[in-house]
Amino acid sequence: MSYSGALPLASEFAGYEKTVPGSGNRLIALAESNQEVRLRIRQAHSAALLQGFKLSVILPWALIFVLTVVTVVLVIAGHPGFGAVSGILMLVSAAPKLKIQIENAFNRNNEIKADL
Repeated sequence: MSYSGALPLASEFAGYEKTVPGSGNRLIALAESNQEVRLRIRQAHSAALLQGFKLSVILPWALIFVLTVVTVVLVIAGHPGFGAVSGILMLVSAAPKLKIQIENAFNRNNEIKADL
């Protein structure tokens, strides 16, 4: 029979303490330290996922906004042909990004929830 865990079984724990006094406290401190490190790693990973998520949301919308402004300015300036090309470019470039953004939003949201 084998055991796997942060701390040994109580019977083994007593044996460690009997053999080396104070080892029980050191084992508990080590387990607590390991748990704290794992928690910090998970929090850093979640923060990185969230930062990536924010960027993936902002950038496509910024591209759409810029291309929309360019389209409107070109049309107002008397260049409807260039405005139409800019508008079509906006639609062609933005549609796939928005589709991917929506799919990634659901996937990352599930990852973040799983990490917490």
